[in-house]
Amino acid sequence: MSDPSGNGFIFAATGEKYVNLARRAVRSLRQVMPDAQVDLFTDADLKDPAFDRIHKLSDSYFRPKMEALRRTRFARTVYLDCDIIVLMDVSELFHLLDRFDVASSYAFSRDGQRLVQDGTMPRSYGLLNAGVIAIRKTETTTGFVSDWDRLVRERDADMDQPTYRELLWKSDLSVFVLPPEYNLIATWTLDSWKPKQGAPRILHSQRLHRIAPGDAETPFTLDEAFRFERHRKHLELLLDCDSGVGTREVGRLPTPAEAMADEIQELKAKLRKAQWMSRGLRKLTSPLRGLFTGR
Repeated sequence: MSDPSGNGFIFAATGEKYVNLARRAVRSLRQVMPDAQVDLFTDADLKDPAFDRIHKLSDSYFRPKMEALRRTRFARTVYLDCDIIVLMDVSELFHLLDRFDVASSYAFSRDGQRLVQDGTMPRSYGLLNAGVIAIRKTETTTGFVSDWDRLVRERDADMDQPTYRELLWKSDLSVFVLPPEYNLIATWTLDSWKPKQGAPRILHSQRLHRIAPGDAETPFTLDEAFRFERHRKHLELLLDCDSGVGTREVGRLPTPAEAMADEIQELKAKLRKAQWMSRGLRKLTSPLRGLFTGR
């Protein structure tokens, strides 16, 4: 049964690895939005109370998001990739859909492979990331998603975003480009992220694919999502300073050098150890050098 007046999140996952990611991601979402409606579309036979409903996919295609978006029961849907941590309440995304048909954020990767030119789209019409999509359900948007699904399959495409870009360009849909805090992928940008920019709302960490899967009934942690501790600490400070959720008075955050102080001290200690070992090695080998040089 559909919910034509409702708002909801959807995940889509095929295969054990991605189903496990989705189960952890929904638990991260529940920590900040416990009452949200959240559905999963999957090829697995699964029961998990963290989801309100679990829908069986028609096949195990590795790009299940399009079928999920086409079949969503919600009038206003936010689709999330499985490697995502929602950091705070993001219900404002649904409000956008009272005015726009679709909302996504810009993708950082805009190389030639992704921005294939067919003579109709300028490079300035940037690639949108399809890991966070807010979409209003209408006949037009459902047709758009169906075309997207069909073309990606026909082209046997490794990536779905170039086709997403192409079809948006050719459509009459009203599209809003989300600011980067709603789909933070490039964590290195945190090195220069200031409190006045607002804290990131959604963290999209591809690192979550590469770490050990973890317990499916345990939410993701920020330690798992970040390679460098300084980025995790900086994000936590930004969240603490954010006027929407934070309790800390906005002040000066540490500079990158200050944030890296522990790492710098560790590197200095390693350098001192290497220098000490080098001096010791020279003392040990100096008699041998005399044998060969005759000195």
